[in-house]
Amino acid sequence: MSDNKLTGPIPHISSNLMSLILHNNSFSGPITPICESLVANNSVSFLDLSHNVLSGPLPDCWKHGESLVILNLAKNNLSGRIPSSIGHLIHLKFLMLHMNYFSGELPSSLRYLTNLLIIDLGENMLSGEMPPWIGESSVNLMALLLHFNNFSGKIPPLVCQLKHLAILDLSGNHLSGNIPMCVDNFFAMARIDAEPSYVYNLQTIYKGLSQKINFFLMIDLSMNQLSGEIPGELTRLVGLSYLNLSHNNLIGAIPSTIGAIKELEALDLSGNKLSCSIPPAITDLTYLSVLNLSYNNLSGKIPSEGQLQTFDPSSFMKNENLCGHPLKKACSEPLYEDPQCRVENQQDMELKDQDHDELPSFYISMGIGFITAIWVYWTVLLLNESWREAYLKLLDKVVEQILVTAAVNGARLRTKLEKLVSR
Repeated sequence: MSDNKLTGPIPHISSNLMSLILHNNSFSGPITPICESLVANNSVSFLDLSHNVLSGPLPDCWKHGESLVILNLAKNNLSGRIPSSIGHLIHLKFLMLHMNYFSGELPSSLRYLTNLLIIDLGENMLSGEMPPWIGESSVNLMALLLHFNNFSGKIPPLVCQLKHLAILDLSGNHLSGNIPMCVDNFFAMARIDAEPSYVYNLQTIYKGLSQKINFFLMIDLSMNQLSGEIPGELTRLVGLSYLNLSHNNLIGAIPSTIGAIKELEALDLSGNKLSCSIPPAITDLTYLSVLNLSYNNLSGKIPSEGQLQTFDPSSFMKNENLCGHPLKKACSEPLYEDPQCRVENQQDMELKDQDHDELPSFYISMGIGFITAIWVYWTVLLLNESWREAYLKLLDKVVEQILVTAAVNGARLRTKLEKLVSR
């Protein structure tokens, strides 16, 4: 009954239905009858009422809906708080409530939804801090979309525990503080799939219903109040296709390793306070089709290699000390260099020289210490028979433990491979 022009309140539905899909109609009124008949009887597994004009609060009637796997109420006029009884939907994989008028803080009961793959609560009026339990309990999460709400505070570092995360969209909130340096724990974003390289496919098959969702690996933290430097750890997410950090208060240089994100197609760092020159490695982003570095404090010459010359001048505008094509401002000699960048570069060079000078003496000292320790060690073992026996027994235990651990890990790996092959 989806994709029609059906109007009026949702009619009485048999309580024995396992799936109800009414999306993209013009149904109106509350959803209380649906919740009381289908969900309360613990029969429905797939409930999609999205793209209608349903209104009123979300009823607190989900306590007996353990069978529900997909709940999609997006693009309606629902309002009020998200009821705590949704935390009883322990088998829920998709929670999609975006584009409504939900307000207030997220209920703590959502921490019990440990099987979630997608949380999409974007474009509501939700407030409060981002709850840390998102990273603690929803460990299988692949998409977290909280964009265009009123969330405040810092991004909790526990979010970095979401190793399967493919989409992170926190844009359009009031988040502050630094971007967590642990973002390189998003292992799904740090890999490059062969077919296609920049798409993460999520295949959901439930009771004969097949739905394929293409995931562009993306991070969008734009339009917040984030500060500090862009962490270099971000550039380890080599599978990223889309990175948007625009309209924040970020400072410092663009990471020199930005070229490592080979799959990047869109990069937006505009509207910050970034300084220093554009790193030459940015020309390694051969898939880049969207670039915006405008409204920053970048300086120096725009790299002349690669496709940077093909971008519109608006990609670089409002950087007072930036020069070179495609801007009309020609570069003069000597090139302007930000004093702060010059100091930082000089300090980096001095540290490298210092490390280089200290290496020979370090290795000599380490060698002498190592030889001395070995001599003392074996002398004690040879002279003291009881110590020698204890050492050899300990060594046997260590070797045995290593072999057992290797065997267990090998068995686990084989099991995982067999599951992958059988899919």
